Amino acid sequence: MTKSNIEFIKICIFCGNEFIAFKSTTKYCSQKCNAKAYKLNKRMEVKRNIDFINDKIRNQTYEELNAKYYLSVNEAAKLLGVCNKTIYNYIYRGKIKATRLSNRLTKIEQKDIKILFGFNHNYIKAERLDYNCVEDYYTIKEIKKLYGLKDARIWIIIRIYNIPTIKIGKFTHISKKHIDNYFRKKQTISQI
Repeated sequence: MTKSNIEFIKICIFCGNEFIAFKSTTKYCSQKCNAKAYKLNKRMEVKRNIDFINDKIRNQTYEELNAKYYLSVNEAAKLLGVCNKTIYNYIYRGKIKATRLSNRLTKIEQKDIKILFGFNHNYIKAERLDYNCVEDYYTIKEIKKLYGLKDARIWIIIRIYNIPTIKIGKFTHISKKHIDNYFRKKQTISQI
């Protein structure tokens, strides 16, 4: 449409300011607003495409996954109900065979996942170790009970006097001999 002799008072769609337009189809007050609106529309279009792809992946059903012959690590994790790291651990341990096609693409055959649950795969319950039955060592809990100290004070004593510790499972054990010597010395000093 060509420029007319009539002036139109319009509101810019992008910035909301009033401006004088010479065409009835003009939407923006300046080239700057037009460029910003164009860039915003392009960004929103890319975002909509990415959201669509992500929704499609999220809503992928188990039937669709079972129908695939080759699975990605994400798909295998979704199928088994575990995280990606677990699938990679299975691959590293040799429980699942996988083919690395590139740095970012690893494919797993559907049959290799089904093998995990085939061939007399008996579940053996691991025996839980009794971590508190370590001789010649105290736990932090035992030291707190014996000497009435708080955790922070115990750790300060361990650091300052280089008292040997070992970690078994999630518990840290402290040498009985060294802790008892520390408190004996402290008791003898306080008696003098």
